[in-house]
Amino acid sequence: WRSGRSPEPGAWDGLLGDPAVAAVRARHPFSAEMHPTRLERYLGCPFAFLLRDLLGLDAPEDPDPGLDIDALEFGRLVHDILQRAYEAVIDGGLDRAGALDAVDAAWRECCAEAEQRGVTGAALAWAVRREVLRDDLREWVARDSVFDGDGRPGAVEWRFGESAGRPVAMALADGRRVRFAGRIDRIDETLWGARVIDYKTGRGTTERQRVKAGLSVQLPVYQAAVRQAYEAPPGRVSSAYRLVTRRGGFAELALPDDEETTAVRLGRLVEAAVGLIDEGVFARSTAGRCDYCDVAYACGLTAWARTRKREHAALGALVDLQTSGPGETRGGADA
Repeated sequence: WRSGRSPEPGAWDGLLGDPAVAAVRARHPFSAEMHPTRLERYLGCPFAFLLRDLLGLDAPEDPDPGLDIDALEFGRLVHDILQRAYEAVIDGGLDRAGALDAVDAAWRECCAEAEQRGVTGAALAWAVRREVLRDDLREWVARDSVFDGDGRPGAVEWRFGESAGRPVAMALADGRRVRFAGRIDRIDETLWGARVIDYKTGRGTTERQRVKAGLSVQLPVYQAAVRQAYEAPPGRVSSAYRLVTRRGGFAELALPDDEETTAVRLGRLVEAAVGLIDEGVFARSTAGRCDYCDVAYACGLTAWARTRKREHAALGALVDLQTSGPGETRGGADA
């Protein structure tokens, strides 16, 4: 409680002492396969990574489930609907009209399953949300460029990693190898190569910030996975977030750089994160807002203390990384 209100960062803020650093190095989080969203969690707030991914702590359940469907459940529902719809597109070679029918069928099935699990919230709120979701997904599919001759979907929910028989790894400058595992929402096969698509159900604010700051991990790792492990090696790999509801305006957020530049930046980003973890830096420090963090209750920080801590020299390297991305002078890596 006291450290949360002090301008001086210390052990209670996630700056580990020597014994704890030695313990982390003995069971380094990068010694196992790393999911890109876990790495993004570290970059967003190392303290949340410490609690969730190192200590294995879960946020307490909210005793009040609320009137609306939980955000995680809603995201899972959207992904399930689009997975089934585009599996039908791939299997049946469907055009846009067929895809819209497939969306309607998947929407009915998946919504019924969510209702049976009891995760949809209050009946009246769900009745409205359910219809809005159908309208949004139909609108998004109607805009999908693959039905205008811009390639064809080649795979959905494509898993990579050692358990999937598709290992993906990156060599660091010090000889260590970082291995990745995950699941790609969709891969389109085009005349020029492959396009990675990741669905998002929100406004895309976080994704825009990460892309702008050079802190995007998910899409660059997905590009590397397709390059290394996709069954038909593509000529060129691009990637983009697709915002699939009206909240995000059905926008596309593409990585701005070419594949080589993206791979180099990812290597520097991983090098920087590994270096900070080696030093025991799991600070309660985030450049964004803490309002929606599910472990924010564990911090107790005032806005004043958070700002003062970020000005302290002990957090200099982390703050630089969070605000400016990996600098040109950081170590390189080969994907």
